[in-house]
Amino acid sequence: MAQWLRQSTAVTVKTGPFVDDTDGVTPETLLIITQADIRLSKNGGNFTQTNNIAGATHDENGYYDVPLDITDTNTKGALRMAISKSGALPVWQDFMVGMLSVSATSVIAVVEGSVITIQRGDTLTAVLTGLGSLIDYVSLDFTIKSNRGDADTAAIIRIRKNASGIGDGLLTLNGMTAPTAIDGSITIDDLALGNITITLIAADTATLSVVSGLYYDVQRITAAGVITLTSGAASVVGDVTRAVV
Repeated sequence: MAQWLRQSTAVTVKTGPFVDDTDGVTPETLLIITQADIRLSKNGGNFTQTNNIAGATHDENGYYDVPLDITDTNTKGALRMAISKSGALPVWQDFMVGMLSVSATSVIAVVEGSVITIQRGDTLTAVLTGLGSLIDYVSLDFTIKSNRGDADTAAIIRIRKNASGIGDGLLTLNGMTAPTAIDGSITIDDLALGNITITLIAADTATLSVVSGLYYDVQRITAAGVITLTSGAASVVGDVTRAVV
């Protein structure tokens, strides 16, 4: 299964194991893997060497850490990394580059038309950046619905932040009033730039049905009116392990 990488973001990936090309078992721990050895194919294009000038560094048992820079991850879609070194069997690894978050350890910079994928049973932590100044906000709403025309009370997820600090948090879950408001939150990370973090605990995402074709938006409510800051499609994907504690 391909690993997801955030578009235009530097990351270090672990690849391997590199093993001896004679017996196919013995780890190769002393390989010198340079920039020229690390070949990338972006979205089916021709292989070229990585843009990052650093080579790979051995970790243990034939596994190597490979740094990728913002140019290496600047193309949305499939990304294949292939490395061939004399004395070792070739190693390749597939990634998907995009702008979505599927777990508690990933973040997403959402723009118009982006897709938010929620992993059922995982803590949702989504960082949305560049939404614009929030200085005059009275309330911020993050809402996911099956149909755009559904009432807010029928939302699959609705989380609100009030400037007053009163009556906010998780308001709606699975079309019902959420029993515990503090399970969900919107945190403002940068008021001027409009950077926010949306969270929902694993116990609540575990109650969601696996479904695609959902809709989400983020709205800013001010004394002057309502402005939609961003919107797009959303989906909930199934988990395998169901434990949440």
